[in-house]
Amino acid sequence: MSRPKLLYLNWGTHYLLIAIAGCIALFYHRKQLKRVVFQYRYLIGWISLFYCWILLSAFASDFPQVALKYSLKYSTYPIAFGIFLLIPKLANQKFYHRTLFHFLAFISGWGIIEYFSPNLDLLNILRYPNAYPRISAIVQGANQLGVLMAIGAVFAIILYRKNLISQAELYLTVPIFIGLNTLSASRNGWLIFILGLGLLWLYKLIRLKGFLILISLWSFFLVFFPVSAARVVTPNHPVFPLLYTIAPSAQIQVSAPKKERKPDIAATSDEARVVLWKDALQVFSQKPLTGIGVGVFAEHIGWKHTERSGFHAHNIFLSILVELGIPGFILSIGLLFNFIPFWVFQQELIGIPLILIFASQQFDFFINDSTFVIFCTYFLANAVQQGELNREHLLSLSKWGDRPPQKTI
Repeated sequence: MSRPKLLYLNWGTHYLLIAIAGCIALFYHRKQLKRVVFQYRYLIGWISLFYCWILLSAFASDFPQVALKYSLKYSTYPIAFGIFLLIPKLANQKFYHRTLFHFLAFISGWGIIEYFSPNLDLLNILRYPNAYPRISAIVQGANQLGVLMAIGAVFAIILYRKNLISQAELYLTVPIFIGLNTLSASRNGWLIFILGLGLLWLYKLIRLKGFLILISLWSFFLVFFPVSAARVVTPNHPVFPLLYTIAPSAQIQVSAPKKERKPDIAATSDEARVVLWKDALQVFSQKPLTGIGVGVFAEHIGWKHTERSGFHAHNIFLSILVELGIPGFILSIGLLFNFIPFWVFQQELIGIPLILIFASQQFDFFINDSTFVIFCTYFLANAVQQGELNREHLLSLSKWGDRPPQKTI
């Protein structure tokens, strides 16, 4: 719901919907709110300090209205994070893991519908006119969909190994997730899928045989569909894509119609990333202390090279450094360490998705995609709760060890 805008504000309706849903959930769990606030008071303090710096950076920005607008927009994400924290023992609740799995399956279902019926009126309302390939109306873009499907395929295998989904659910959804991952034409999504398979093998959740089967299926989809094959083979190849070999009459538009580019607009996405990184470092050198303000890079710097607003520095850490300066970057690192204890990565149900999420943000930054961000907050809340449970367990052990020995009769 990011394309339909609110009147007078020109904001996506999803920001309002997230805030409304969050307030309803807070009211429903109001009895637990006091306990959660006290239990995670140190984390709330870190978040408050970080948000105060965001506002300070906005006031110090050359474009304070833009920075304040984005600061207010992104304030809906901590609400979603807080809702997940209200759920007691989130990591041990099978229902929520299965719900997230079914949510990813729902997104994949919309992707299939859009692939076969790209001109549905509802889809034209939801997606942006220049969105190609046309499979991602339910999220912000095909790149985000590719990453979500890569993580979804890996997450499904983890859930199956944990006996949280059935074999039928696994065999039905994983090929769909893999197929949509290739159809997204997202090289970032492809790399995340390969990394996910490697992590599954390292965590001993799949054997080498399973790894080879999954990578073979992914490779087949890669050269079968015109959208993905256009990324890896030369144009007018006599064999690939296989779909044209099997059905020569099929015609599928794989990219947006070409338009005349300005001289300062990068020709490819790879070139655009390099240019954006260079510009980010140059802008950072001008305002290293307070940064340029949240959202300013996307509105004023990224536009020069992409002719589209919303393009950040395509790296989560570089984006934070440029927009919030060195103090904001240090605060974000401290917040991250408070979110995720290192030992959480030993738990594959939380650790693997978190690794894939942060790996995907090294060449992109999906802060504007509320679906992806809320997906991330689910695993962050799991990590925070697990860290708190481990701390309480260690405290109980230390108290037990301090007790004087009991007399025996």
